[in-house]
Amino acid sequence: MLKRVLIILPFVFLTFRLFSQDIWKPDVPFLDSVSVDFTNLNGNVILGWEPSDSLDVMGYYIYKNTNTVASPNWTKIDSVLGRLTTTYTDFNADAEFHSEGYRIAAFDSSRNLSALSDYHYTMYAFPYSDTVDCQFRIKLAWNTYIGWTNGVAHYDIYREENSSGNRLYVGTVSSAQNYFIDTNVVDNSSYCYYIRAYGYNGFTSSSNQTCRVVDIPNNPQFIVALNASVESENHITLKFLVDTSAQNVHDYGVFRSDSLNGTYCLIKTISFSSTPEQSFIDEVPSDKEKYYYKIAAFNNCGQQLLESNVVSNIVITAFNNDDLQHELYWEDFYQWLGGIKNFELHRVVEDVDEVIFNSTFGMNNYVDDISDLPFNDHFYSGKFCYYIRYFEDNNNPYGYQDSSRSNMVCTQEFSRVFFPTAFSPLSPDGDVNRIFKPSLLFISTDNYHFAIFDRWGEKVFETSDPSKGWDGKSKCSSCVAQSGKYVYLVTYTDANGDIHKHSGSFIIFQ
Repeated sequence: MLKRVLIILPFVFLTFRLFSQDIWKPDVPFLDSVSVDFTNLNGNVILGWEPSDSLDVMGYYIYKNTNTVASPNWTKIDSVLGRLTTTYTDFNADAEFHSEGYRIAAFDSSRNLSALSDYHYTMYAFPYSDTVDCQFRIKLAWNTYIGWTNGVAHYDIYREENSSGNRLYVGTVSSAQNYFIDTNVVDNSSYCYYIRAYGYNGFTSSSNQTCRVVDIPNNPQFIVALNASVESENHITLKFLVDTSAQNVHDYGVFRSDSLNGTYCLIKTISFSSTPEQSFIDEVPSDKEKYYYKIAAFNNCGQQLLESNVVSNIVITAFNNDDLQHELYWEDFYQWLGGIKNFELHRVVEDVDEVIFNSTFGMNNYVDDISDLPFNDHFYSGKFCYYIRYFEDNNNPYGYQDSSRSNMVCTQEFSRVFFPTAFSPLSPDGDVNRIFKPSLLFISTDNYHFAIFDRWGEKVFETSDPSKGWDGKSKCSSCVAQSGKYVYLVTYTDANGDIHKHSGSFIIFQ
């Protein structure tokens, strides 16, 4: 009997040990949130959960999705001991670059492993510059927080400016909106944001901290109207200096007015370019009228950003009197930033351009007395033209020194033709009285004709050269014409192109 008992006892002991083994899986822990550590930019992720209800749980395994959300690959990355341990920080996370997904599982003393918890994904926020109706703003976007059964109730947005350390609440959006627009930003300031999601069950989750430096496109710092100059008839050349570092300029508008304080109308649109000096030729009805110009910069919304100073062309007028004097009047150039250095008054006669007056003094009129011109040595058609050129002083703050030319104004002297009534080819006074020719003043050398006829109507002399006259010789070059009465006929053109004819008689005496 004793022997039998010894045989049975080991069996009973073995049977007891086999049936005392723990094979029950622990309860699944409840993962309530995953948050990015927004206090820095290293992308660490903090997991939080509620303890497993199984009292024999020894710890938890941490799983991360190492593939895409659509095709997850849950890889165990770490473990923590203690049933009451409820947090874990993943220091190897990259949540500052993308969303990270996590799950956890509990294990007990028998190494039984619970099922994986529901998965949670962090929010990844990213800011970018945005412009609507030419208003600069920062648009902050993020992915929906994934993990809560009832979803997200709302998102709060927090902002820190210029590393101040003060993270202030700036707005709330509903769960249906995954972006926030911040219009309260200042150029050259840094803004750091993070998002906090709120669940219906009271849990919260924070996104990564993401930063943006505001770099609002630069508006122009200056636009300068340099010049308005009449370089050809009825064409005013305009020059402007623009700020090529400006980033917010779409085009420039050139405006013109008939008066300084009048209504300025747009006459030309110039696209933005990297050339600092812009030019434009305005074709006007008359360059003898004064026009005022300015230029303005516009953004792509058509909003005016900056306006230049005003400039205007110079207008000169001329009047002549019976004393061979030409009265000239003009206005100063308006308006150079550098001021006026001096001006030159030019006279143009028979295509010869010469400066007849140069002054640094402020004056707006001049009388040109032409009576001293060498009329005996030159032929003058009678057309005298004038223009003014002003020169800018060297006080322009942008280093420019320009010049501006007025319109050209012309005055017309009427033609003057005088004939002697007699002459003697054999005069003892020499050539003074031995040549018969008209005294000509202010006629054109074009289409000139001078002829002399004897009493029988026979032509004895003719020329198309106003400087030549008749020496009294007949057809026989060595014979002096007979004394008596002769007839002349002269045809000439004045400066206006009008043809004139004069005829009369004179006497030859020996």
